[in-house]
Amino acid sequence: MKKIYIAVILALICFMSSFAQEKQLVTGKVVTGDNKPVAGVMVKSLTNPLLSVMTGDDGLFTFGVSDHEALELTLNNTDKMVVVPDQQEITIVINPQTKMIDYGFGIRRSQRESTASVSSVDFNTLDQSGAINPANALYGRLLGLSVIQNGGSPWAGGSPSFYIRGRGTYQTSAPAVMIDGVVRPLVALSIEEIESVSVLKDAATLALYGQFGANGVLNITTKRGKFNVPGEVKASYQYGPAFPVKLPKMVDGVGYAGAINEAMRNDGLPDVKYSEWDIKDIEEGNYPYLLPNVDWFKEALRSHGYRQMAAVSFRGGSSNMAYFANLNYSNEQGLFKPVDQNDGYDNQLKRNMLSVSTNFDVKISKSTDLFLNMYANIAEFQRAGVDHGTLFSYLYRLPPTAFPVRTEDGAWGGNPLYTDDAGRSINPVAQIANRGFGKNHQRRLGIDGTIKQDLSSLLKGLSADVRVGIDNYAEFLDTKFIPNFPYTVSSFVRDPQTNLIPDDNITYSILGSEAYMSLGRTFNGQSRHGFIHGKVNYEKAWSRNVISGSVGFAQEKTVGNGQYNTLLQQGMMGQAHYVYRQKYIADLAMSYSGTNYLEKNNRFHFYPAVSAAWIMSDEDFLKDHATVDFLKLRGSFGYSGNGNIEQNLFVQGFTSGGQYFFMNANTGSAGRMEGRMATTDLSPELSRTVNFGGEYSLWNKLSGSIDFFHSHRTKILADGANTASDVLGITAPYICTGIVNSHGFEAGINWMDKRGDFTYLLGGQFSYVRTKIVNMEEAYKQYEYMRNTGKRVGELFGLETLGYFRDTEDIDTSLPQSWGALRPGDVKYKDQNSDNIIDANDVVALASPSGYPGMYFSLAISLDWKGLGFNALFQGAADYGVNLNTSGTYRGLIDNYTISQFMYDNSWSSERNTSNRYPRLTSQTNPNNNRNNDVWIVDNSFVKLRSLEVYYLLPQKLLSRISLDSAKLSLKCSDVFSIDKLDISDPEFIGANYPLLSTCILGLTFTF
Repeated sequence: MKKIYIAVILALICFMSSFAQEKQLVTGKVVTGDNKPVAGVMVKSLTNPLLSVMTGDDGLFTFGVSDHEALELTLNNTDKMVVVPDQQEITIVINPQTKMIDYGFGIRRSQRESTASVSSVDFNTLDQSGAINPANALYGRLLGLSVIQNGGSPWAGGSPSFYIRGRGTYQTSAPAVMIDGVVRPLVALSIEEIESVSVLKDAATLALYGQFGANGVLNITTKRGKFNVPGEVKASYQYGPAFPVKLPKMVDGVGYAGAINEAMRNDGLPDVKYSEWDIKDIEEGNYPYLLPNVDWFKEALRSHGYRQMAAVSFRGGSSNMAYFANLNYSNEQGLFKPVDQNDGYDNQLKRNMLSVSTNFDVKISKSTDLFLNMYANIAEFQRAGVDHGTLFSYLYRLPPTAFPVRTEDGAWGGNPLYTDDAGRSINPVAQIANRGFGKNHQRRLGIDGTIKQDLSSLLKGLSADVRVGIDNYAEFLDTKFIPNFPYTVSSFVRDPQTNLIPDDNITYSILGSEAYMSLGRTFNGQSRHGFIHGKVNYEKAWSRNVISGSVGFAQEKTVGNGQYNTLLQQGMMGQAHYVYRQKYIADLAMSYSGTNYLEKNNRFHFYPAVSAAWIMSDEDFLKDHATVDFLKLRGSFGYSGNGNIEQNLFVQGFTSGGQYFFMNANTGSAGRMEGRMATTDLSPELSRTVNFGGEYSLWNKLSGSIDFFHSHRTKILADGANTASDVLGITAPYICTGIVNSHGFEAGINWMDKRGDFTYLLGGQFSYVRTKIVNMEEAYKQYEYMRNTGKRVGELFGLETLGYFRDTEDIDTSLPQSWGALRPGDVKYKDQNSDNIIDANDVVALASPSGYPGMYFSLAISLDWKGLGFNALFQGAADYGVNLNTSGTYRGLIDNYTISQFMYDNSWSSERNTSNRYPRLTSQTNPNNNRNNDVWIVDNSFVKLRSLEVYYLLPQKLLSRISLDSAKLSLKCSDVFSIDKLDISDPEFIGANYPLLSTCILGLTFTF
């Protein structure tokens, strides 16, 4: 028995000895790239997650580890990295590869270990723009994302269009916008709430999104609190003017009279509209109420509007709770001028928005965490009694001589030639000042919570989380509307002897009528969005291997107004991540998802993807290389879908139509008839994507990435009418046979360096994408060059021009053209098919795609010296076309429109010495000149100075005296200038609507 005890004791000693040999104490130091210690970093063992320590103020920690045991470091509650100590003293450098990438669904990977093509930007960069709408801070910031500004909305610059890697379909191509993993509108956020924005663009991540991933995903992560960090309060205020960009200069009264007279002579009309006496009186202002000379833009608009923003946020946390709360208010006032002519109200364009958001992270126990998010958003939009788009259409239409703003007795001016559908004068000043006002109210409210449970007691590395939430949106409109107002029309006859206008020869008539203000309230819409997400996670490390994965389930329901406006989504997803020796990485992603927009027996579809990465810089032949800091190659292949289709396409449609007649009076009553036939093979678009790329960092200064990609999109909805005979008798169904291919590459590069107190950064991005329509069930066209098939998505078609007809002899000796009688100065077209006649068979592809560019690029410059800094972003687009078809600006005089000075100066003329850049002036509808052709369809390439910031950080010596941690004075300007080929229009908006705005905002931000 004694021998047995001795044996057991010896065995225990040997065991303890071996254990002591297996465990060794590692001392680590966590530092930034410039060798500053990082405090508050949580270090835990992946083998036993219950073992953890935290770095102190000196960035140091000690930890007992086994051979090849992996340690996970967590920074700022979000950013993570995994290290395997290979010696007793290690230094861990926090670098850009440490930053976490949010794939969505609670899946996060460090930049170092990501196998996906993802580009990201953080709050500090976005804040340089001074934009109210965060969407307007994204121009040129994210590789692979094209952001194109839209005009026509006065509110926060409108909402720009997003394209991720161009347009991979000729149907809906907008990417999904996710905020903290939930589909929510970006405009409801303030920039202060955003931690980072990422673009997910290859199959490695998009496969997880199933039927809503093929167009790419814009993934926004909001700020959260920080554990064990004292509370921080940050406050800011910004204010400044907003100026209209490139409003066209219209001709004055004399110019209009000369233009319309010339147009009538060009048309061969026997008389002109304005006599030489009329022109003289307009020029001298002799009869301002009969022959006025009104600058309508000047009368209706002021030179600038205003914007202001105020925000305060609170951030911090204890050992068991972290919090972030933000209160944001923004206000802007528009460009309308006559808004102070009514007692009790004004009708200026105004926008007020108040948003509140809170995020809480709570450690309920050692194994249970709670994440709670809440937000509320209240917005009020005030406008005049007439929509701003309608008002601007009047400004682009009215000649300066049409009528005076007010007549001599103070009444509103008007002319029966210029009235709206209700017979009211389209006098824009009267329409702004005298039609009442409306207020649009929007309310958004959302709350969601996530519980994450560590299940290591069942299986080490096992955890689960469940997320439940609801969003609610409602909108209604209050109007105080004046339906009509009187206006005075003046006419006159000149004395034939003196050519003067005696008072007796002037007549006045009053049209319209006085009307009382009517009150109205309209419910504009609502939506409810509820969701539940749940997943099980597993993570394990052994030897030099690390594996993690998740399997999840999601169900969402969105209910809108009216019938057939409910979207149900359901699906499962899975993702596995494997790392060997911290340099060989493989991922598997998949989803199985469906929606009620598809037929029951074809509702769910499977989307898999595989990806891998190799960190070459960790290999022996590069590990100690003085030049290479980081080098990674990666690739991915997989599938994703696009289920953004119309609801109930798989059901036979019925519409109103036809007449049934009853009784002796033979009274007719509308009936029902068959509409579009049901689509029998309805399915979401299927995108097969391959991506190869890499990331690099050299000399601790130069960094960047490059990607090459190809996408094959099938099952795109096509119009079946082109495949069926009209004998069918009813509308043919859509069929899922469309095919589009796209390919391209992206490259980003940054150079950052510090010389003493001077720091500078130069960064560039370039994206190129080319699309090709392989099949769209296009109707038969006689010649291949006329087909959209084989061309790019959105390519513009028209006639190729050969100049203008010089004279009647030139017309007589040229090929006949099919659109009316020709006159000198009309457009001459090229015969494409050599049939000796110019007709619709001569239409060819003329320009690059419209709406999105084939090339998108940017250059960022940042300089800082002792707190005095400068940031500038140049952004441009090329391989980008536009159709100059705006009435008034480019196609004036027809239908009694005015004309821009630019068009007048550059139109063909036998009388004036001009550039002959555009066709002759005409007062008549001209089907020959105003066809789509390469006069109007032009290259729309541009380069803009998108944002410019100058700032000063107040010195710490001064701040310490007033108990502030930091303070920043800044001047932020947007859309400062544009270099383009459009002389009188902004390249991103040429329409007759509210203009784009350039802002210059002065701001103060401080923390304490």
